[in-house]
Amino acid sequence: MSVRRTTAIAAIDSLTPQERQVMDLMMSGLSNKAMAKKLDVSIRTIESRRQRVFRKLNAKSLPELVAIVVEAKECTEKGYGKR
Repeated sequence: MSVRRTTAIAAIDSLTPQERQVMDLMMSGLSNKAMAKKLDVSIRTIESRRQRVFRKLNAKSLPELVAIVVEAKECTEKGYGKR
């Protein structure tokens, strides 16, 4: 397993449950406004959680975030990580 994959799994595991929810909703393509409505929080709260997700996963863009999450998911399906 590569260092990047190990790092990605550790970073995802470090997310709070709220950050994980936002990450999952981002992965499904929802807008900030739609996420805020679904989670019954303000758009500013979504923006803040989204920013923390990007920072913790060291992603600079949504496509990069998706690539990191998909790579980590492939590893966890093979039995790596705690997901």
